[in-house]
Amino acid sequence: METVPDLPRRTRAFIVLVALLQGALMYLAQRGAETGLWPFAALGGRVCWYTLVLTVPTLTLLSVRHLNDLRLWQHVIALALLVTGLSAWAAWSATGAPGLRSSEVLAPFGVAIALGMFVLLPWLQGRLQHGSWRVPYRDLFEHAWQNALTLALAGLFVGICWLVLSLWGALFALVKLTFFRELFHETAFIYLATGIMFGLGLLIGRTQQRAVQVMRQILFAICTGLLPLLAFVAVLFALSLPFTGLQPLWETRAAAKILIALVAALVLFVNAVYQDGAATPPYPHWLQRLIDAGLLSLPLYALLALYALWLRIDQYGWSADRFNGTLVAIVACGYAFGYAWAVLRPGGHWLRPLAPVNRVMSWAVIALALATASPLLDPHRIVVGNQLQRLADGRSSAAALDLYYLRFDSGRRGYRAVQSLREAPAFADDPAQGDRLQRILQ
Repeated sequence: METVPDLPRRTRAFIVLVALLQGALMYLAQRGAETGLWPFAALGGRVCWYTLVLTVPTLTLLSVRHLNDLRLWQHVIALALLVTGLSAWAAWSATGAPGLRSSEVLAPFGVAIALGMFVLLPWLQGRLQHGSWRVPYRDLFEHAWQNALTLALAGLFVGICWLVLSLWGALFALVKLTFFRELFHETAFIYLATGIMFGLGLLIGRTQQRAVQVMRQILFAICTGLLPLLAFVAVLFALSLPFTGLQPLWETRAAAKILIALVAALVLFVNAVYQDGAATPPYPHWLQRLIDAGLLSLPLYALLALYALWLRIDQYGWSADRFNGTLVAIVACGYAFGYAWAVLRPGGHWLRPLAPVNRVMSWAVIALALATASPLLDPHRIVVGNQLQRLADGRSSAAALDLYYLRFDSGRRGYRAVQSLREAPAFADDPAQGDRLQRILQ
C-alpha cells in the first residue's frame, strides 16, 4: 500500500472535535437518564442513543480524510440509518416487561454490532480510496490491521492519560489541595476528557504511520515465530485422536470453545504471516509443509466443534450461548475449509488462494453479525421457540424447563412465552409446576 499522506489540518481538528462531541453526547445521555429527560428516561431511548453515538462517529473518525468527500457522508448516512434500525430492534427486545435483565440481550447485540462494523470498515475505507467496492486485497489487509492497532493505541493513550491525571490529583492532595482530584472525579469532566483523549489517540494512530507499522511488524514477527509451533500442535493433536477417542473431549464440557480457539489462532497467525500475499514465504520448504498440514487439520477441528455443540443442543435444546457458539463454529468451518482448499489448490505462490477466501468470509461475518442483531436471526426468538417446542412435543419436561432464563434473560419474547405457559397442560395440570410458574411471574 502506498504511503498515506498526512491528514489535512481541518481533518485533524475534525477528529478531535467529533471525539469531544461523542463524550458530550454520552454525558448528556447520563444526565438525561438521571433527570428523566426524553428520550433518555427509557432504556430503549438510551440503547439507540449509545449505539448511534459510539458506532457511527468512531467509524467516521477512522475513515475520514477529506471533509468534502461525498462518499464519506454517504457512508455516514447509511450507517446511521442501519444502526438506528438495529438498535431500535434491540431496544424493543430488551424492554417491555418488568424485571428483565436487559444486559443479557444488549451485550450480545453490542458484540455483534462491533464485530460487523469492524469487518465492514476496511471495505468502506477502500471505497473512499478507490471510488468503488472493488478494493485490492492488499488495501483491505492494510486497513484492517491499521484500524485494530489505531483503536488499541487510542485505548492505551486514554489509560495513560488517566493515570497521569490520577497522579496529578493525588500529588496535590498531599498538600491539602483537593481541587484537582475533585475536578477529575466530576462526571462531566470524565466524559469530556475521555472524549478528547480518545480523539487524540485516534489522531496519533492515524498520523504516526511509522510507529504503527513498527507495532505491526513486532506482532507479525511474533506470529511468524509461533505459527510453526501452533501448526505442529494442531497436527500432533489430530494424530492423537484415534488413540484417545472423542469421549475425553466431551467430558471437558468446553470442547467446542477450545477447538474454535485453535482454529481462530491458526487463522490469525497465518494471516499475519501471509499478509497481502506479495512477500516471499519466511519459512523453508519443510516448515511450509508442516504449516500446510496444520491448515489441513482445521476442518477436523471445526467439524468436531460443531458436533460438540450439536450434542448439547440435541440433549438440552437451544440456548443463547449455544446459538452464538454455533454461529461462530459455522464461521470457523468456513475459514477451515477455505484454508484447506488454499493448501490443496495448486498454484505458483504459497497459499495464494487465501485472499479470495478472506474476502468471501469477511462478507459472511458481516452478514451473520448484522443478521443476529436483527429479526432475521434473533437468538432469543429462536431459543424461546425451540424451548417451547421441546416442551410441546415431550422432549423436555416442565420441571426441566429453565423458567428463570426465559422470564428474565430472554427479553420481551421470553417473558411473553412464560406468560403463555399458564395455559400449557404441563403447568396447568401440575400444581407444583403451576406454583413455580406463578412465583417466577410475580
